[in-house]
Amino acid sequence: MNNESKTHINYDISVTSVIDNIPLEDIDMLPDECGVYIITFLCGRKYVGSTKTLRTRLNYHRESFNGEYQIKLIRVYLVEDVFDSRILEKILIKDIKPEVNKRDLFPVQESEVVKISKDLYDEIKKIQASLYSEYDIRVTIGNIVKIFIEKAKEQENITEWLSDSIKAEKEEKDKKKELVLSE
Repeated sequence: MNNESKTHINYDISVTSVIDNIPLEDIDMLPDECGVYIITFLCGRKYVGSTKTLRTRLNYHRESFNGEYQIKLIRVYLVEDVFDSRILEKILIKDIKPEVNKRDLFPVQESEVVKISKDLYDEIKKIQASLYSEYDIRVTIGNIVKIFIEKAKEQENITEWLSDSIKAEKEEKDKKKELVLSE
């Protein structure tokens, strides 16, 4: 097979309706059908998702996001089936590049926004990559920042603490692997 050639597939997505500018309090008026949604937060950031049960899923987001981010408006695309919703969701994510779908851009709640320099962000990205490559530990940038903030408040040696935590987690993972292999 020739790896140099690309295949493009065209697919028609059946969008039955588009509902714009839905305020948070009107979620219960939406149908509980298959759809894709774009949530815009007060800070201007966006989240794209898809679901089989639109009203139910958006009510879930109302609860899960509301403590962390304040929802401003929602745009909804009603579609005929789950297959259409998944494809449309991927297209919208590629086009819009919604920040909230990338959870590591939200280190803390909006009420506690932490501004970090580009240099610090780059260093945290290196820590994140190191945790994954060396220890197979996936951790968001937001969680790393939270750890730094907590440890700074406790005025502990963050580097030493983080190193000890990583080693402990690695040892725990290794023990679990050994148990699985010995069974």
